[in-house]
Amino acid sequence: MNRSEDGMQLLIIVWGCEGTLKITRCETQTNKDVQDGIKFLSSGLMQAIRNPTAHDQAIHWPIDEQDCLDILSFISFLFRK
Repeated sequence: MNRSEDGMQLLIIVWGCEGTLKITRCETQTNKDVQDGIKFLSSGLMQAIRNPTAHDQAIHWPIDEQDCLDILSFISFLFRK
């Protein structure tokens, strides 16, 4: 799949039931709900965590040690999926 989108829009596409990254077969409503959940968690992580730190100076969006550990744990969960 050759796409021109990036960031959150790309995650929404590739994690969708028609996309390339799947953790379910998307055959039942439960499968589709789980797939959508991962899709939105991934895109939310991109929008809420990655984008502010990439586009604003660090002094405007500090991340303390506990936030860092929680974010890394969340990323680890998504990566395992």
